[in-house]
Amino acid sequence: MKALRLLRSWRFWAGTAGPVAVGVIAALAMWIRAGSPESILAERRGPGGELTRDQVERLLACAERDVSNVGRRGRYSLTIGPEWARGAFGRMLMAGFPSGNAYVRLAREGHAASRELLNAAIDPKEPYRRKCLAIHLSCTINPRGTLEALRPIIASDQLTLEMSAFVGGLCLPRPADDQVVSEDGNWMGVFRADIASGVTDETYLKWLDLTVEYAQRPNDGEILCWLNRYEGMDFDEWLSKNAPEVLAFRKREIERGYDPVRLIEQIGWQTGSSADCIRRVYSGELGHERMESLVDIYRDSRNWYGGANWKATLTEWYRANRSRLVYDPRVMHFVAGPKPVRQEVSVESTGGREGK
Repeated sequence: MKALRLLRSWRFWAGTAGPVAVGVIAALAMWIRAGSPESILAERRGPGGELTRDQVERLLACAERDVSNVGRRGRYSLTIGPEWARGAFGRMLMAGFPSGNAYVRLAREGHAASRELLNAAIDPKEPYRRKCLAIHLSCTINPRGTLEALRPIIASDQLTLEMSAFVGGLCLPRPADDQVVSEDGNWMGVFRADIASGVTDETYLKWLDLTVEYAQRPNDGEILCWLNRYEGMDFDEWLSKNAPEVLAFRKREIERGYDPVRLIEQIGWQTGSSADCIRRVYSGELGHERMESLVDIYRDSRNWYGGANWKATLTEWYRANRSRLVYDPRVMHFVAGPKPVRQEVSVESTGGREGK
């Protein structure tokens, strides 16, 4: 009874247990903070400002935890009941299974993270799930360079089918329908055969021929990422007329070593909350507003169908410029050079399975 009275005493909580509890909570918060993506990125870096392998490894571990937490939130979320209850429970789940947005933070490091991410992607001792994330991120930041580095490993079957699919799906333009690549839908077999002897502009253009021919919407992500075309127009020109501040933001981010357009499809499923992720990662200098605008432009529901002329405009431009298209690593997409660099090829003659 004496012990029970002691626990009920305010003097006990104010003088002893209270400060201890506060200290434990503070220590726990510091421990969590020490392993957060923000604290890892704030640590001392390499001589050129690049991330060290240890930092990349810990950030990949954070990204792995984020993906697991997204799955847990989805598994335990309420699907019935009033909206306010579902919203309140969702906020509780977000607090219990938080996201550090490590994937997007790592991708935004661009040049500073690319070397060690690629090293992790080709390291045979890397844990499986972390290796998948390293490959995924490396393909997002530097698709052409990653494909060239992983090509010998893919050719010798040292990567699992899942990992090879990441590389093929992110490092090459891929039509929405696999049946146009291969009669049996085995696009991976065609992918392996096409990169067996090397990775060149012609390798990409073979896949772009199909991607352009079978494009289904004017904001097609493959067309936007590889050809920089949106609604059949040059995306930079479109932005300069409709959202010049977003164009300046995109150019600034490309100088960091990644294209924010390539992140749009990844933000939601990697973090579970696009708006929250953008607000946290792109805070300061109106970066979050610019990124939100870029996402809205891409996801604009009107552009899933578009006007009647976008496909004709895109196809006409592609046919006229295919012979002059070269990959520019500085902007991470194909650009039309001043002179032809290959023999003129008709898009119609390369389309469909026969063209592959």
